[in-house]
Amino acid sequence: MSFNRIAFVRWMSKQPSGTVLVPLIPFDILPPRENLPAKHKQLTHQMRHAKSNSEKLKIRAQLLRVTITLLRQHETISQAHIELALTTDEWDTYQATLAQKSGGCIKSDIPAKLTPYLKKLEKADTAYTRSQEFKDGFDPHAPELLLGYQLAIECLHRTLLDNPELAQFLDRPLCYAASGRPIGNPNNMPRTYSTRSGSKRVTGLRELKRRITIRALEDALSAIAAVN
Repeated sequence: MSFNRIAFVRWMSKQPSGTVLVPLIPFDILPPRENLPAKHKQLTHQMRHAKSNSEKLKIRAQLLRVTITLLRQHETISQAHIELALTTDEWDTYQATLAQKSGGCIKSDIPAKLTPYLKKLEKADTAYTRSQEFKDGFDPHAPELLLGYQLAIECLHRTLLDNPELAQFLDRPLCYAASGRPIGNPNNMPRTYSTRSGSKRVTGLRELKRRITIRALEDALSAIAAVN
């Protein structure tokens, strides 16, 4: 098809003032869109296996840029990957900022003193789930199925007696029988707050954490640029 200049000028004269023509680019010559999640996975692998400090610094700068972009796109990035992208001092500052800005609602690090309870709880959950899948005539109130939860709740009871401040990391208080003994079953077990469960309690908590994380990564990237 030949280009008719006179017809084109006549057509343009009829268009509203300020009309801008955008050239059409065939889809087959557009550059492919970069797969950022795959790039992020590749960079985290390279970061873990980097040998020299100069190599690690270069990879870390790339990892910071990609992670910032993914967070701005509201992608989920694990805490382990955030920690990998930051220095020890930057990570400590980031954690302190999270605690301060969220009023203590974001609890990323679970105290080690709760580990024995969490292990017993995980074991009880596993046994309970398996019994549902493989046992004929499943009875959710069978004593042998609730034993694991009872052992876990009694472990937590003893832990909180010695460390009552740890209760702030749990999503509910303990249930007690009339005798004063703590009761453990699949429905009332206290569990630790995660970012997801915390965000349900405080409006905008997840968005707040995303902004704080982006700012921490941007500061780290600026620090690298200042050195170079």
